[in-house]
Amino acid sequence: MYHRYKIMKSRKVYPVEMVEVKQGEESVQLSFQITEEKDVPLDVKVEWRHQNTMVHVYENGGNQSLLKDQNHRDRTEMNEDPLRIKDFSLKLKDPQLSDRGVYTCTVYDRNAHIRLQKVVTLSVRVPEVVEVVKGMQSVILPFTTEVLKLQDVTVEWKHKDKKVHVRQNGQNQSHDQEVNEEPLTNGNLQHTDDGTYTCTVYSEGEEILLQKVVSITVRVYPVEMVNATQGEKSILLPFKVTDHLPQDVKVEWRLINPEDRMVYVYERSKNESPSRDHVYRGRAEMDEDPLTIKDLSLTLKDLRLTDSGVYTCTVYNKDGHMLLQKVVTLSVRDYPLEMVEVTQGETSVLLPFKITEDLLQDIKVEWKHQNIIVHVYQNSQNQSLLMDEDYKGRTEMNEGPLKNKDLSLTLKGLQLSDRGGYTCTVYNKDGSILLQKVVTLSVRGYQTEMVEVMEGEGSVLLPFKITGDLPRDIKAEWRLTHPEEKMVHVYESGNNLSDEDDQEQVYSSRTEMNEDPVTTKDLSLILKDLHLTDSGVYTCTVYNKYGHMLLQKSVTLSVRGESNICLSKISENEITVICLSV
Repeated sequence: MYHRYKIMKSRKVYPVEMVEVKQGEESVQLSFQITEEKDVPLDVKVEWRHQNTMVHVYENGGNQSLLKDQNHRDRTEMNEDPLRIKDFSLKLKDPQLSDRGVYTCTVYDRNAHIRLQKVVTLSVRVPEVVEVVKGMQSVILPFTTEVLKLQDVTVEWKHKDKKVHVRQNGQNQSHDQEVNEEPLTNGNLQHTDDGTYTCTVYSEGEEILLQKVVSITVRVYPVEMVNATQGEKSILLPFKVTDHLPQDVKVEWRLINPEDRMVYVYERSKNESPSRDHVYRGRAEMDEDPLTIKDLSLTLKDLRLTDSGVYTCTVYNKDGHMLLQKVVTLSVRDYPLEMVEVTQGETSVLLPFKITEDLLQDIKVEWKHQNIIVHVYQNSQNQSLLMDEDYKGRTEMNEGPLKNKDLSLTLKGLQLSDRGGYTCTVYNKDGSILLQKVVTLSVRGYQTEMVEVMEGEGSVLLPFKITGDLPRDIKAEWRLTHPEEKMVHVYESGNNLSDEDDQEQVYSSRTEMNEDPVTTKDLSLILKDLHLTDSGVYTCTVYNKYGHMLLQKSVTLSVRGESNICLSKISENEITVICLSV
């Protein structure tokens, strides 16, 4: 008992310490540095508790994370070697309102006897929040008290650990400021003033008498969306302010996404700035006196697809500090998609593209069909060498398209393979897209025709007359496509090839076409010596010399016997012929 009493008498209790932190700080230090001359034994155990809840344990030369309360896990930290440096301080990260209260650090020897102990009271303050809108000239950070005579104390305001204002001996001490800032009530509020401010009142002996935290939240101007169509003469990127601005400010409009470009710079002394990007030269404009009318909006002229992006307007004071900033997102849409429909066999079709803006003579106009170049206009003339071989001689633009503001394309010698999307793109001399339009061409096929005949008749005509002109070197194929696939007749290069190997034997000497179907515009087929098995769907397909399909038509033939009825059913994707005995 004597030994235990002796140990208890040797226990040292340190005085209670008060620690204050504001909510939102990264961490707070609960300090416990010992002053004993003797080294601390290596076998001690250090416990930090918060109101009887275990928050941190150090034992056997390491931190024991498994023994911590769940709410404090990963938020507490001690020095890696606290025994050697005699520092049992606890670092508490991400302080929360629930963390306030009494913390007790107890050091036990190996016999679980208390050797050292200290109590730290933590106060977590919620800072007062002052909200302002960017553009306001000033803001008051409130801190009133009737307890002190301000002549006898030093008042120090700090922002992000830098002195922003000091008052001492009843006077403002601007020379004690660490940063070149004026008091926040003098009409020079800046964008970078956002954050936490701490006011500390010291006695003559530098003892802290009072302290208050005020947080400024600067509301940003909302991002504004502006939509436009390429080719429009101009669009306004709006930015109107409510407060007066100094006359010596600098206003910068920049494109920041998808790339960084200086668009326009306004300074009262010089409204023409060499820092403007050449892409916007002559196309960007602000009011002559934007500060007086409080309107910093930018007018952007001669809109292009590449003008789409995120623009910022930033206002700086004479010292280069940011006062205001606004973001405007501009979306430039291309010309609306246009649909053009034509019937196969027509000689030509117009893909329209009329514009309203003036274009320079050094532009390039390119028409493409499914990534194939079909027409190019450059250097004031058509560039036939750049076209795809299949479209040479089949495309045409009007003379003087830039003068007439008509970039439409005429497509001649229509083929079924011509259907699809056509894109006209206008480039400037630097290769940037100025204008773009998509025209979708739909080529309607001939309607399926029904022909009925009795078995045993000498012949029947499967009709296919056209209205447009065809090249002399076409190939026309008549096939039975349902209920099975058979080659019936071939016409190519001015000759009927009915006796060729590719014709099915069953049709040998039974088919006939006009000797000159191109001139007569008649691709009809005569089928002779009719059988019941000739019933079905016949398709005539016309190809040019490159093998591209020009025309196609289907004819359904029904051959009836005396007690036989054939019915044809036409659906969206197929034609079905059913013959019934009655």
